[in-house]
Amino acid sequence: MIGAGVSERFSCALLELERKSYRYERRERAPDPISERIKELALAYPRFGYRRIWAMLRRAGEVVNIKRVHRWWKKLKPRLRGKGRKDGVRTCR
Repeated sequence: MIGAGVSERFSCALLELERKSYRYERRERAPDPISERIKELALAYPRFGYRRIWAMLRRAGEVVNIKRVHRWWKKLKPRLRGKGRKDGVRTCR
């Protein structure tokens, strides 16, 4: 981007680009063990809600915020199996 003989400050000003944005380097996040555990429990117990999953984590000794569990739950929800209808069960008309 920056040519020979042109400073970073000048070229960023010319392009109307913040120097912080130019220098920004994204860091990779380490996988979060709690989020992996939430995913496991959500797939193992598809009928449980996020509050029940949170309670199971707390009983297991994990220190986790319920809002964090809810955020992960919203991400996983479309991938979870629905309850569905059991055979022989009739709905009220």
